[in-house]
Amino acid sequence: MVKVAKFLISLWLVYHLFIISLFPNTKSLLSRKLDKYLLPYANMFNMNTPWQFFSPFPGPKMYIEYEVSNTQMSESGNTEVESKKYYWPPLERGKIDWDNFRRRLYSSRFLAMDENRLKEAFVPWVCRLHPDAMMVSLEIIMAPVLNIEKASSYSRIESMEIPSSSYKLRADCPAKVVPDEKPNE
Repeated sequence: MVKVAKFLISLWLVYHLFIISLFPNTKSLLSRKLDKYLLPYANMFNMNTPWQFFSPFPGPKMYIEYEVSNTQMSESGNTEVESKKYYWPPLERGKIDWDNFRRRLYSSRFLAMDENRLKEAFVPWVCRLHPDAMMVSLEIIMAPVLNIEKASSYSRIESMEIPSSSYKLRADCPAKVVPDEKPNE
């Protein structure tokens, strides 16, 4: 009889300590999955006061897809437009420096929030990066971050993001300025 009582008290103590450690973070996945078993007991002792550890709905990731267009004269004398697409931040596969990637991801969000920033800061930078560029076409791509329930139900990372386009912008590269060149006297 004493062994049964010790076992039941130990079982209750483990259950009670588990609820004490789990319920301050009611937004966790484990807490959501075990709610139907633990919530009545936690409510009875008012232990289900949540702490907010995480943001419930993070903002979307914003990428800038830009196309650099060059005009060149062909052998026949016609002008040909050649263009190539790039992304900011660069979408590199393999080893990624996550600190720099996050900074670049935030910079793309900062730039994309205001069209003037794109025209006055990003377009001239792209034109300096690609000296032969005559025109830059930009498209802002927003990829939502899924909440934990939706993300846990996916089996492949590629299917988690459903990108959508926000807006498009076309801009000519500013006139080429040669730095440190003295005017002729």
